[in-house]
Amino acid sequence: GAQIVDADVIAKSLVAPGSKTLATIAEYFGNEILSNGELNRARLRQRIFENSSDKKWLESLLHPLIRKTIENYLAIPNSAPYLILVAPLLFENGLDQLAQRTLVVDTSEEQQLERVICRDGGNIETAKAIMAAQMPRLQRLGRADDSIDNSGAWADTQKAIAILHQHYLQLAAAHDTHNSINPVPHL
Repeated sequence: GAQIVDADVIAKSLVAPGSKTLATIAEYFGNEILSNGELNRARLRQRIFENSSDKKWLESLLHPLIRKTIENYLAIPNSAPYLILVAPLLFENGLDQLAQRTLVVDTSEEQQLERVICRDGGNIETAKAIMAAQMPRLQRLGRADDSIDNSGAWADTQKAIAILHQHYLQLAAAHDTHNSINPVPHL
C-alpha cells in the first residue's frame, strides 16, 4: 500500500522521445546517443563515464529537473500509509533531505559489480566507473536508518521487506497521530 516515487522512472520520463530534455542532450552529445529517436542509455553511460566534463554537464541538466519533479510528487496529498522515494544516488544528490527515514538495499561490492555488468551488457570498466562515482558502501550503510541485504535468496529479501514494511506501517501510524498537516511520511 505504500506509494512509490522512483527517481529512475522520473529520469526516463524526462528524456522520453520528443522531449525538450532529450533534444538538449542530443544537441550537446550529438545524434550518436540516439537510437530510433530514443536515448541510447548504454552509449550515453559509456560516454559520460569516459569524460568527467560530459558527466558534469549531464548531471547539471538532469539532477535539478529530477529533484523538482520528486518534490512535486511529494507535495501531492495521497492516502498511502507511507511514501517510498527510490533514488540510487539518494545521499550523493542530497535527496535524503526529502525523507524522514532512509533505507539502503545492500549487497557486496562484488555482487554489485556483477549486477551492473549484467545490466549494462558486460563493460567492466564502465561498471567500475559507475560504482566509483557512488558513495562507498560502508559510508552509505552508515548513513542509512535501515538496510536490507539482498545478496541472498529472493525469499530472504522478501521476508526482510515484509518485516520492514510492518515497522514502517507502525511508524506511519505514529506519525499520522502527531501530524495532521502532512499525514504521509516520506521514507
